[in-house]
Amino acid sequence: MQILQRDAIVASDVVAHFDMIRQTRNNYLHGWFHDHSSVSRDAVKCFQAAISLVIGAIGQEFDDGRAVLRPALVSYLEREGLF
Repeated sequence: MQILQRDAIVASDVVAHFDMIRQTRNNYLHGWFHDHSSVSRDAVKCFQAAISLVIGAIGQEFDDGRAVLRPALVSYLEREGLF
C-alpha cells in the first residue's frame, strides 16, 4: 500500500480503509486475548470500509449517502441489459 500511495495510485483514504480492515482482522486472528464484545461493531465498520473501497476502485462518488454511477458505467450496464 505504501508503494501505491507513494506513486499516487491510491489515495490516503483508500490506505486508511485497508489499514482499518487489516488491523481489525489481525486483532481477531492473532489476538489471543482480544475482547470479542465489539465483534458486531467491528463487522459493521469493516463492511463499510469494504464498500468504500469497492466504490473507490470503480471510481464512484457519493451524493447524500448514495453512490452516483458514472455515465460510462451506466452505459456499460445498459448495453449488457443490467440497468
